[in-house]
Amino acid sequence: MVLLAVAGGLRGAAAAASGAGSKTLAKCPGMQKQAHEQHKPVPQRAAQHSAQHGRKHGTAPAHPGRHVAASSAAAASAATVPSDDTRRLALHGQPSPTEDVRQADDELPQELYNLLDAAAHVRLPAAGAPGLRLNNWKLDKLVSQLGKNKGTWRRAIVLYEWLKDCGHQLDDRLCTTLIRLCADHRDAMSALGVYEWMRAPTSAGGGALRPSVFTYTAVMRAALNSGLLGRALQVWDDCAAAGTRPDSRLCVIFMEACARLSHTDR
Repeated sequence: MVLLAVAGGLRGAAAAASGAGSKTLAKCPGMQKQAHEQHKPVPQRAAQHSAQHGRKHGTAPAHPGRHVAASSAAAASAATVPSDDTRRLALHGQPSPTEDVRQADDELPQELYNLLDAAAHVRLPAAGAPGLRLNNWKLDKLVSQLGKNKGTWRRAIVLYEWLKDCGHQLDDRLCTTLIRLCADHRDAMSALGVYEWMRAPTSAGGGALRPSVFTYTAVMRAALNSGLLGRALQVWDDCAAAGTRPDSRLCVIFMEACARLSHTDR
């Protein structure tokens, strides 16, 4: 009986303490809020604390939901706007990713890749041979690799002549790469020859291609490096007549040619 009485007293005291605590929380809103925060999950409390800290110190927006929506919209907008590199490559003839996948299967003949071996003899397929698969993007990469070696760069000119004999339609990007290669090795005559061929009409045996600003820059640099200052200025006039807008590099080469010729009026 004594034990039962003691147990009953303890239960009564606990109930009284609980009731007193509830009344205290009701009277003190601050304590009630603190108790509510303690029952929140740890990640939720941490996120709320971070947001409050950011608002206090000016490092977080007052409406994080709006900030997230704006960031998502900005990211989507950035994804739809092409970068400067994308626009430059598109202007210069770089194939799109879908074209890249399609062209991956268009391998050049092995005889063309053998040109990279300076010790190997030059043996190209017969012009017009059946089954030739020629791709300008692959050819451009091959020409660039040939230009990196002093023992193989002239083979790029041999390849260029072979492509014309095959009746292959070169594009302005490939021709510009050839001109730039000749300029790097101070072969202005070959560079000017490619330039004149690509501008000539097909009725005259030319490529009927429209040079880009990169083409004019490469040709002018080739002429300038070889001391053909008058020819360099003629290329500038060609660019103006074609309505092509010069870039900063082309303007620098033009000013250097004028300075060497003492044409301060230009």
